[in-house]
Amino acid sequence: MAQKSTHLTIKNSISSLPFFSALSQSDVDRVASISYLKNYDSEYVLHYESSRDDRLLFLVDGLAKAYKIDKHNNEIFLYYIHKNHLLSEISALGEESLVSYSNIILV
Repeated sequence: MAQKSTHLTIKNSISSLPFFSALSQSDVDRVASISYLKNYDSEYVLHYESSRDDRLLFLVDGLAKAYKIDKHNNEIFLYYIHKNHLLSEISALGEESLVSYSNIILV
């Protein structure tokens, strides 16, 4: 999980995410047992296009930007990702890793 603020606990962070809103307290406890909070500075790149990762990332606080770079090295803005949303792009749940289809940077 990516976040900018340190005042949140892992359980509170998980409970605040719409992705996990239907979980029971025991399920939140289980997810919390395999989760961690990490602070990143602005301009930190969380994913590069075509990178693989075995983690799901959620933005607990702040704003992130998804973009691509074209063959002329121009940045092509795709969209913003707001707090309490999934940062990872889930392409296939059966795979052992997730592939990023864009660059994602904290703004």
